[in-house]
Amino acid sequence: TFLRGQILIGPHVRQIGGRRGDGAAFGLSDTLMNKLALPLGRLITGTPPRLKKDSVNFNHTEVQTSHGDNPPIPFSYLNAERGIGEEVKGRQLPTHFTYSNERTHEMVQQHMHLLPTFQEGVKGPRYCPSIENKVRRFPDRLRHLVWLEPEGFTSDLIYPNGLNNGFPPEIQELLVRTIPGLEDAVLDQPGYAVEYDFVDPRQLLPTLRLKSVLGLFLAGQINGTTGYEEAAAQGIMAGINAALAANAAAAGNERGEGGFVLDRA
Repeated sequence: TFLRGQILIGPHVRQIGGRRGDGAAFGLSDTLMNKLALPLGRLITGTPPRLKKDSVNFNHTEVQTSHGDNPPIPFSYLNAERGIGEEVKGRQLPTHFTYSNERTHEMVQQHMHLLPTFQEGVKGPRYCPSIENKVRRFPDRLRHLVWLEPEGFTSDLIYPNGLNNGFPPEIQELLVRTIPGLEDAVLDQPGYAVEYDFVDPRQLLPTLRLKSVLGLFLAGQINGTTGYEEAAAQGIMAGINAALAANAAAAGNERGEGGFVLDRA
């Protein structure tokens, strides 16, 4: 989200950045577009507001009955040698959930005109499932699930997964407080949308190497992916193929190519 990233909040707020508190990458976009002559497009994703944990009434919510792996099983192979810290073993934080309701949906509909994605100059389609898209696309649904995810053992913030939006902060606060358990919720930071560049994936070979640039492989959001799992799978595939290409080049194949195309299925 950092390629010429722009944070969007409400109809007027525009901030340079690929994530709150961080900048954007303009030089890389310039290189891809002007020096490598690659066609770029724009996409929009978003994030929900962060809530103060002590302002949430968990008595008005439900708790997820399963609490993950016990003990936790990390993704990294490094933990096979290092193990898992004693501070994590057997310690799990519960995730609660609640639901939006008709009041929530009415507020979304009343303020739809204030969303950044409805403003002139915003180009990219939004793919992240924002609350406004759910309300607009599924008008027959009376409620939508909202997961109240703790951000960590030492964090006092809750991530309300399912409330992605880019409304002005004052509207976000009213919106959040229509939901059971969040009647007195305090926003630590508002949610926002992010618009950013991506490379047209039709410029890629099945190996995820650029057709026009030897040795340059692309994976993840730069290809327009829309999910963590998809991006991770592309990263594995591009990494393996890049390593195989490097070995082929070292063996005398100047193009660094061989019979190593991985099946994307």
